[in-house]
Amino acid sequence: MGPFMNQLPALVNRGGHALRAELFGMIHARRDTRPFIRNVTADIDILRVDDVILPATITYGEPGNAWICSPRATWGDGMPHMLRERLGPALSRCSAGLFGLFGGMLDRASIDRAVFVNNWLIDTCFHPVMSRRTLNTMIERAVGRWPQHALWIRSLNAERNAALIASLRDAGFALLPTRQVWVFDGIGLKLRMGAGLERDLARLQRTSMWTVGRNDIYPADFPRIAALHAAMDTAPHGWAHPHYTAHFMQYWHQAGLMEFRGFRDDEGRLQAVAGIFRIGDSISVPILGCNPALPRATQVYRLLMTRLLEETMLGNATLCLGPGQTAYKRERGGRPMLEYSAVLTRHLPPARRRAVAVLESVANRFYAPLIRRL
Repeated sequence: MGPFMNQLPALVNRGGHALRAELFGMIHARRDTRPFIRNVTADIDILRVDDVILPATITYGEPGNAWICSPRATWGDGMPHMLRERLGPALSRCSAGLFGLFGGMLDRASIDRAVFVNNWLIDTCFHPVMSRRTLNTMIERAVGRWPQHALWIRSLNAERNAALIASLRDAGFALLPTRQVWVFDGIGLKLRMGAGLERDLARLQRTSMWTVGRNDIYPADFPRIAALHAAMDTAPHGWAHPHYTAHFMQYWHQAGLMEFRGFRDDEGRLQAVAGIFRIGDSISVPILGCNPALPRATQVYRLLMTRLLEETMLGNATLCLGPGQTAYKRERGGRPMLEYSAVLTRHLPPARRRAVAVLESVANRFYAPLIRRL
């Protein structure tokens, strides 16, 4: 990848959203996405407005895309799957035809003809501060470049994106619930540390496994990291989670977009790993994997999570984790938060606007109450 790539991690660590977006564009813009994520077929471009730089993911209805760039996978497949689970076997069979009609409506409305702005090809995307003028200019440019596409923005929550959500609503965006995430505040964890986290931190100091940091990851590790991540599907039930390759992980690691943490056994083999994405004081973990064949796999998972929480506290950061392991995350100080996606369709034909309006109503009326309980 060249000597310049080896210098990038230090540059990225000193920079913010714009520098990372430039780097993301260097890696992905106008390149085939499938060597990086096997089930993502999309064009990648960069939008620039003033000093704001935003990655854009453009899809044309390709089948089988992961949920991170497919409304069909999120609400046409994932949402009905979760609703059917709640209905039970009998009602689920009776409603199968209705869900099929709903999916057909979304397909006829070309729901996956979409542009996702500020989409980093990972589960949680952190948004820069934008003035309303900058946001409106971005919307005009995106609609002008892709007039046949709905405009989407993911990873919005009321606590960290309240101003952006208000601006998007004023601009005509509809808001759809996507999933429930868990937020850990570093300062809050230190001030209100529970007994469970105290025990976990003590166990972290006693582990016989080797601790792995950024400088302890080698080229031969990336296939192992990809395998561990694939073995631990953390996506919501029924969702098409992204299938990241070793190629993706090595590029992001060497560029400094992702930092790996983990544990090796006595033979030096990685048994648990987390890939951290950071902008400012915000941290997400797109890559998370533990060896499920270990006799005490749950404890290895807890070691990994404890290390992430410890790093969050030491850096006074905010950690965002996806759904799953509800009791564990709540007991360690996590706060559940509903995450939304915003969509703009005012420039599209009436039939496509009506389909998205139906989707918005169903998602907010039936899906949001369900995922709040997960």
